[in-house]
Amino acid sequence: MTIDPSPFDLTDLNRQFPLKDSITNRDITNLGDLISVLIPYIFGITGFILLLMIVFSGFQILTSAGNPKAMEAGQKRLVNAIIGFVIIFLSYWIVKLVGQMLGIESITNIFGN
Repeated sequence: MTIDPSPFDLTDLNRQFPLKDSITNRDITNLGDLISVLIPYIFGITGFILLLMIVFSGFQILTSAGNPKAMEAGQKRLVNAIIGFVIIFLSYWIVKLVGQMLGIESITNIFGN
């Protein structure tokens, strides 16, 4: 009896198309390794988008010129950006905490800490 490999096992794909983590120079052999490589970039991109949202909403509030609809739209965008920041911040710490609790070294060292 043979057991089928996990659908998350990328070993065969890695033989055909070698994937390496450019920072640690490790082979990416499963989905967890791939996610570990992508997470810092995802957080960086979302942080940049968050910054743009805050700047744009502040600009919209400043240039509303007393128009209550424009002021309200800017305030809603700012509140949504702050909620997004809280979600990003909490997701970072939840990932770190779960990795620490489960003893998953690749998760706890995702951001080089």
